[in-house]
Amino acid sequence: MLSNRAQATLVVTLAAAVACGGPTAPTASPPPSGAIGSPTPTLATATPGSGQTATPSAAPIVTASPTTPAAASATPTAASATPTLAPTLAPPPPTATPVTVATPTPAPTPGPVVIGDPAINAPDSVPADTVFYVHWVGPNNQGDYITIVAAGKRKWDGEPFFYTYGGTPRPLQSSTTPGNYEIWYVNGANGKPRLKVSITVTPFVGSLDGPPSVAAGTEFNVAWTGPASPGDYVTIEPVGATEWVNESFFYASSSTPTGTLTAPLTDGAHELWYVASDKTVMLREPIIVTPLSASVTGAASATRGASFSVSWTGPNASGDFITIVAVGAEEGSYLSYAYTQYGNPATLTAPDTSGQYELRYVYGSTRQTIATASITIN
Repeated sequence: MLSNRAQATLVVTLAAAVACGGPTAPTASPPPSGAIGSPTPTLATATPGSGQTATPSAAPIVTASPTTPAAASATPTAASATPTLAPTLAPPPPTATPVTVATPTPAPTPGPVVIGDPAINAPDSVPADTVFYVHWVGPNNQGDYITIVAAGKRKWDGEPFFYTYGGTPRPLQSSTTPGNYEIWYVNGANGKPRLKVSITVTPFVGSLDGPPSVAAGTEFNVAWTGPASPGDYVTIEPVGATEWVNESFFYASSSTPTGTLTAPLTDGAHELWYVASDKTVMLREPIIVTPLSASVTGAASATRGASFSVSWTGPNASGDFITIVAVGAEEGSYLSYAYTQYGNPATLTAPDTSGQYELRYVYGSTRQTIATASITIN
């Protein structure tokens, strides 16, 4: 890190910069959207009633080349059910605005740019997948940037970075792989490092705490600890899975150390995962999903247009509903319906056409029928 002489120079230079109002940063392209320290992006609004079908995708601090800024990768947002609307088929996973997740400690406000010979002050070590802050001094020429790369690398290759014109300190995010790394001050004109400072990435620090077992299709809470870096999320996966596909998840945020998941409909051995933005599974904890249990019970017959009651058992997950349809109707079809969260028994209205029908318990997030019973409309 900085020598005593360098640190003294940094303090004197900072004081002079503040007293003079600080030098003017050169004109440069703005940092990519979604970068920590850049204008805060807005949270996406997902389709009502779609359930958590959005795809948790990588949301690194910066994804673009320092020489060619571009928008960061989109990250999804889990949707919530809206019981006042008619049930609709879940749409394809949306492409949403990047989501900014709070860091475990308050972020310092960047001060003025400090001009001088390159100098970097940063921690000697930092846990994997963690945001940390770098103080720096440098020439601040057009396109200069600071990055973190594995020790021994010869050039930047997409690792997190920030442009120096944004002031000091600024954030970087450590790799998900522990080991020896270096923080570089890079000349924007030729891409060559002007200064390299060593830093060690230590093993990931975090925990997951959920129930030992949960009934299929039901909601449950998971307490967690971790760095809450941008794009980190918690999910549930079957044992043996290698990546997230379409399971329930929530984003990790230091302001909400407990999140809610919905157990899949398939029972058996599963795992809770803490996943970093680059899709690396940082933690795994076992959980058993017990078999699904659901039923619908109503009168054997009802009169056209009349109201009637239907008793039910089931997971009562967000968006679950009871409906009546003609025998053989396509999956996802519905006529009169009632959300399970509004009570048991549910009240339905018989169709205006006589014939053979069936009552269905429909699982909300997938529109899958999990229980049926016959009824005749006279």
